[in-house]
Amino acid sequence: MAADPKLDELYALVYDHLRDLADRWVRGRSDAGGHAPTSIVHEAWEKLHRADARWNDRVHFQALAARAVRQVLADRARSDKRLKRGGDLERISLSNIGDASRVVDVLVLEEALVTLGQLDPRGLRIAELRVYGGLSNEEIATTLEVSLTTVERDWRRSRAWLASALDGR
Repeated sequence: MAADPKLDELYALVYDHLRDLADRWVRGRSDAGGHAPTSIVHEAWEKLHRADARWNDRVHFQALAARAVRQVLADRARSDKRLKRGGDLERISLSNIGDASRVVDVLVLEEALVTLGQLDPRGLRIAELRVYGGLSNEEIATTLEVSLTTVERDWRRSRAWLASALDGR
């Protein structure tokens, strides 16, 4: 596949942002071997590139990248769990959910997000954009083409639902 200058330019613009997010995700790990922030961002980038993802603007690209990063982290956690046969599980901070001191297993969060998506698809998208994309409520409203008030209301509901679901684990 030939290099796309527009895609490469956009990647350069959001790379630092994505790398900072990935750094936060792996910071709580006791063993980050193979899970360096740079490798997560690059794997997500390859996933987007292979899928020939289309986007409208930087915020839309960040939304696609957030989903790709979520998939990369979940895939890696599943692989680690299989390799370790239930050993140390990959953990991430919930700083984007509002509890920076809380760290949960990636697969537990993934399960909760899948369930949330079945109950409230827009709530899932908002949570995904906040947790994995680091987008602001304003950026999420633009991406989802809904009002800021809708995003704020849905995020409060989704955050409360996730906190409750994760408390039960």
